[in-house]
Amino acid sequence: MDGIFNTGLRTRFANLQSLPNVFQVNLGIRRAFQIGGHQISNQLTPWNIFDRINLIRPSGGLGVFQSAYGPRLFLMP
Repeated sequence: MDGIFNTGLRTRFANLQSLPNVFQVNLGIRRAFQIGGHQISNQLTPWNIFDRINLIRPSGGLGVFQSAYGPRLFLMP
């Protein structure tokens, strides 16, 4: 289990405002077993288990034309 917390990047004119806080929790579960004398393991890693929408970078600004977001709920086998 791990987590990420960020108070949000500064934004707008003269960086007077900030983006919302970023909070993301990730989990990982692994199981190992023996088959025919060989050790095999499988793992399930869900990212962003609370499925929060995390805005990393807004679309406003010089040379920035598209917003960037953190990952949504994602299951990584």
